[in-house]
Amino acid sequence: YIGGSFNVALKEDGTVWAWGANGDGQLGDGTTIDKYYAVQVLDELMNPFTGVSAISAGSYHTVALKRDGTIWAWGDGWRGGLGNRKSKDKLNPVPASVVSKIPGLKISSIIAGGAATYVLSKNGSIWGWGKNNRGQMGNGTNDKYASKDPVQMSSKLGEPIRGIISFDASWANTGFLKANGTVWMCGSNETGQLGTGELYDDIYEAWHPVQVRDSNNLPFVWSAIPKIESLSKNTGAYKDKIIIKGIGFENERGRVLIVDNNGIATASEEILLWRNDKIKFRLPWGVTAGDVKIIVENSSGNQSEGESFTYMDLKPVIKKVSRQCIKNGSKITIIGKNFGRTGGGYYLRERGFLYNVLFWSERKIKIKVTKVYENEKNIWNLQIRTRYGDSKKISFERCQ
Repeated sequence: YIGGSFNVALKEDGTVWAWGANGDGQLGDGTTIDKYYAVQVLDELMNPFTGVSAISAGSYHTVALKRDGTIWAWGDGWRGGLGNRKSKDKLNPVPASVVSKIPGLKISSIIAGGAATYVLSKNGSIWGWGKNNRGQMGNGTNDKYASKDPVQMSSKLGEPIRGIISFDASWANTGFLKANGTVWMCGSNETGQLGTGELYDDIYEAWHPVQVRDSNNLPFVWSAIPKIESLSKNTGAYKDKIIIKGIGFENERGRVLIVDNNGIATASEEILLWRNDKIKFRLPWGVTAGDVKIIVENSSGNQSEGESFTYMDLKPVIKKVSRQCIKNGSKITIIGKNFGRTGGGYYLRERGFLYNVLFWSERKIKIKVTKVYENEKNIWNLQIRTRYGDSKKISFERCQ
């Protein structure tokens, strides 16, 4: 990750390393001495700073997201980018305590932009703190010095902006991509970086996000990226109906994929409804039971992140029967699972004899044979069929 005249790196073991300019302590090694080789970021006790899952480098500060969901920062502090409500540089990581002021925050990603810090919440909104002199926070203000408390990016009507799937930030600008494929910017427009087609004399700064446009003054649209926000349920089996709610599905039908732990994808063949924000479909046949991912692929070919789901194998299983031969009047008890609670929609598939059902439950069936028809092999088969599939066949001989 490249910052302002310094660089930081995150290793797979969760440690952070840095090199380059260090006048504000942005290397996090407890000094302000420039380093011409990689040094390890240390905590305030001068022990290795560990447990990190993501990092980002600003102009003079560094931000880290730990695996426990906490945000830490070090380096230039007088502009508020460290998130500790102090105005002093920190030579080692300190917790960004202002995060506690954001209700219900579930962090998706972090960015150190210039002298500010931003977080993208999993609900698709952006919060930021630090330098906001050009309106780059996108909340309708341009604080000359710093915003020490987190502010939420909002529209000109003051409504929180949601549906953001990725973003980036520089010293004077913040930009983001929404799930519908549109691109938005806020902050400075000195060199036309807002992308609205308006020059510096027309629009000096945008304190709320504005939409990027093309040379024909039409909205610039990147391919829509689907995002699943919720499933109607998180477990199911073949033929079960599932409702997906989200954004970026597009109105032209795409595909719903069920991906098992081996990476094998099975597409649903029954799409009941497809809208930009809602899909109804039935679970397909042939998916390996267990934990799977549901993925939406829109008509542009873009795929959502996988949503966790448990696919259940509800095919009936016969474990044992009370007898191996039949004759008129025989009573047979079948033990197993996934028989269904009643016989409705679940039935015995037999060849060569008639029967009456005496009892039917999820794990036990009792029948009485009323008539056995002769056949050359003197073997009669029985299996249980449900909408989830057929059990293995059980064979009977004629009782002597």
